[in-house]
Amino acid sequence: MVAVLRLRPVMFVVLAPPVEVCRERNATRAAVARVDYDVAPFYRAMEEELAGVGWWLDSAGLTAEQTAAAIAAGAHDKAVV
Repeated sequence: MVAVLRLRPVMFVVLAPPVEVCRERNATRAAVARVDYDVAPFYRAMEEELAGVGWWLDSAGLTAEQTAAAIAAGAHDKAVV
């Protein structure tokens, strides 16, 4: 995919708060927005398959707005693949 898009800089950002934070956030969501599975196996698989690719941003202490601002400010330097 990166080769196909190579005409432009390709940036890849993984929002990567710790699994515990993912679980807490999921528990506070409305029932229709909540997932009914444990995210830990998916998180581990993502870490294994994508290790070292792009920018892994720990957004645990950030609001959605702060996360977006961090990505806008840092992606060009940290997320280029």
